[in-house]
Amino acid sequence: MSNLKKHMERKHPLVDLQIYNRPQQEETQTVQHSHDSTGHYMDNNVNIVSLGESTSEVGSTRDIVRPLKRSQLSLHTYVPKKISATDCRPFSMVEDKGFKDFVRMLNPAYSLPSRQSLSKTALPFAYEKCLNDMKSQIKENAVSVCLTTDCWTSINNQSFIAITAHYLDPDFKFISVLLECVPFEESHTSKNLSNKIQSVITDWELDDKVLLVVSDNAYNIKGAITILVGHFKRSSNASHELDKYQQNSGTVPKKIIQDIATRWNSTYYMLCRFIELENAIKATLAILDTNLPTLSPDQWKICKELCLVLKPFEEVTKTVSGENYISSSMVIILYNGLKDVTEKMYSKNFDTHVTQVVLELINGLYKRFSNLENSNTLTICTFLDPRFKQFPLSESIANQTKNKVINATTEKAKKRDKPKDLIMTTTNNIHVENDEFCIWNSFDTTTSKITTQGSNTSKGIIEVNRYVDEDLLLRTGDPLKWWKEYITIQI
Repeated sequence: MSNLKKHMERKHPLVDLQIYNRPQQEETQTVQHSHDSTGHYMDNNVNIVSLGESTSEVGSTRDIVRPLKRSQLSLHTYVPKKISATDCRPFSMVEDKGFKDFVRMLNPAYSLPSRQSLSKTALPFAYEKCLNDMKSQIKENAVSVCLTTDCWTSINNQSFIAITAHYLDPDFKFISVLLECVPFEESHTSKNLSNKIQSVITDWELDDKVLLVVSDNAYNIKGAITILVGHFKRSSNASHELDKYQQNSGTVPKKIIQDIATRWNSTYYMLCRFIELENAIKATLAILDTNLPTLSPDQWKICKELCLVLKPFEEVTKTVSGENYISSSMVIILYNGLKDVTEKMYSKNFDTHVTQVVLELINGLYKRFSNLENSNTLTICTFLDPRFKQFPLSESIANQTKNKVINATTEKAKKRDKPKDLIMTTTNNIHVENDEFCIWNSFDTTTSKITTQGSNTSKGIIEVNRYVDEDLLLRTGDPLKWWKEYITIQI
């Protein structure tokens, strides 16, 4: 029976085995002395106790301790989720002598699963269970989702693509679920990426739920600084001399940062660290006998000014890349802020090369983002964020967005109403006197014709106006918490 059970657990983990439980016997059994079949006299009373049971009242009897048996499925479930995922331990640890001894000390009767059993059975089972749970969770809780994608190349020159879904659950909690992270060997063209994303959307049954798909554009920046940084990264001697100079200067040594072609802001971080270590780099390069390029004082000044120019863009990038809060409602505001800042920078007395960079940034902002207010999704998200409402929008766009919200609110109210044949109209409630000369006849006849038609629109207007008239939430406040608090308002 035990071999069959092990086979079922190893080869068919999804099968639910119904184990017959015998009636529970008393914790302590007393075996009376008697003669066995061979005629030998049995020993005195023997107490049989369970592991962990107090034996203070056993007396003179001898205690036989039975180890508790534990379900083998526990380690099959625990190892893939905790040891491998959390502690990054290999499956081969179940074959380590120290680990075996530790488990044997906890429960001598427990049999450890093999490495192959964990990797070929337990892990795939845990993956399938997690996959099905996530699909059910998204299907039940997500009304609509936004997708973010990213492509990158590993140090082994293998390309990957990751697709993540973001949505709000019924409790207004921001949820992110990694849908897929797999090798992507095809060229990164728009068509290939679109086909891949669509296949994931179909597999997760999200065809009618996706509102937006956000991806990034990668590019390379090369120059003298990249060459210098690369040398310090590759040369142990140069890196040692750089650390040595910083230590002699009484500062904690810092490493050079290498820019990465596909990572946002990496060039900015490289420039900032390069400027921070200016004196150390100059002194180290003077010691090293190399033919590396050097920077003139004017070029060092350009680097410093470029850091000042790129800082607002780094702040915006970090803000819109957040995963624990909503960011779509901030896009228009951040664009307006960047536009204002770059226009101020253009009027500053920067180096000619830096001024040209600022001009390119201004033109790039206008070319890429000048039509943000034409996006219904972004304008409505901004309007419905209690931190911003209509104020970041131009007057005409704000009025249009407000009307769209009123219409959506009205439609929502209509769907909540009962069918017309179940609505109790005022005609059923008004009693019209039979007396021809009753003084109330005229009023009762007029009011009996009044129905509730058109009231949904007025309710929508009133509710939206109430929202607009509310005080703005602090910019550091949580809009999801605010909406959860005000969700009790019924239309």
